[in-house]
Amino acid sequence: MLDFPTGNLGDAVGYKTILLTGYIFQIIAVPFLLFDDRIKNSPLGLTSIFAANLVFMIIYAIGTSQESGALEAWLDNRYRVMSDDDSNREMYKHFQAKAGLIHNVMSILGFVLGGAIATLFSRKVVFSLFLLLLITTLVIILVKLPTDVAPEEKISTRSYLRRIQESCEIFLKTPVLLTYFLGIAFMWAANASVWYIFLLFKLYLEYTGSDAGAGGLRGIVYLSGLFWQILVIRVIHRFKKAYLWVFLSAFISNVIFFSLVLIYYQTVPPGKFSLFAIAGFLLIYQIPVAWEALQGTLQQRINLDLIPDEYRNSLYSLLPTLAQLFGVPFVFAAGWLINGYGFESVFYLLIVISLAGSFLLGLSFKFAGASHETPAKNLI
Repeated sequence: MLDFPTGNLGDAVGYKTILLTGYIFQIIAVPFLLFDDRIKNSPLGLTSIFAANLVFMIIYAIGTSQESGALEAWLDNRYRVMSDDDSNREMYKHFQAKAGLIHNVMSILGFVLGGAIATLFSRKVVFSLFLLLLITTLVIILVKLPTDVAPEEKISTRSYLRRIQESCEIFLKTPVLLTYFLGIAFMWAANASVWYIFLLFKLYLEYTGSDAGAGGLRGIVYLSGLFWQILVIRVIHRFKKAYLWVFLSAFISNVIFFSLVLIYYQTVPPGKFSLFAIAGFLLIYQIPVAWEALQGTLQQRINLDLIPDEYRNSLYSLLPTLAQLFGVPFVFAAGWLINGYGFESVFYLLIVISLAGSFLLGLSFKFAGASHETPAKNLI
């Protein structure tokens, strides 16, 4: 929820400052994980552990909310200044596709190495390495990232609140931006708050029968994501109409995918361990993995020209805030449906949310075509 206010702060004080403070908060939070034994043995016992975890989550959330969108905003603004030779944004799309590939590779390495180190040694060793990586990142930002706000510019509470008001007005008064952000936020909320929390790992466990099997299936999904990301790098230049393809990829990766999973779950219900059933589920899961690799690249391409530079971090940070706001009622609705109508009823909720998000993206596509002012018209 803190992403949007800290995003506005990033636009006000500069991306380097907000990134540095974000990593400082994260570095302060990690020691609460390292000293859990001492906390556990304190006179208050479990109460102390709960309090320590709560403090960790609050401090860490403040840090990650400051980091949210800041690096992407800085990169995009730097690119726009230096992009005279890339009017069609082909180099930019290739850069974003390659960045997605690197992110997937590092995620897989993190899962594998983190799990191995935790098993061979302890989780504290993993937390210590994580702390070391955070400190290293902080030093790199401090040394390498240039300062992007003039020293003579004065930042006050009044100017900060005015910036929040202005960024909200831009969002609410620009039909293309309003419907586009709401559509993406609906999709994110459905995927992050409902699919991942209520359905995904339950399906992993049901189809594989064990934690080890669920972990292996998750690893295969990430590996397949590498393949699709490499393919996107090779073919991204063929996707000229970014708005159209983001709309289609959102519809396919959400509405069609959730419908197919529901049909598959009813037709091939999990039970006794079966490689055939696992393979079928994995095959269907390639739909969102493939389309999201494309959607993520093209979505960032739309953001580049759609969002004003001076409010880039504010509006980049608005998306996760909206997704979290929508996620709260979606989670309550999912829990109510499970209690009243059973596990499978949540799929219908996901399909309805995804249809609503696709409709909003379609409206955004229409507004972009009708507008003669917004740069988004060039993305159709």
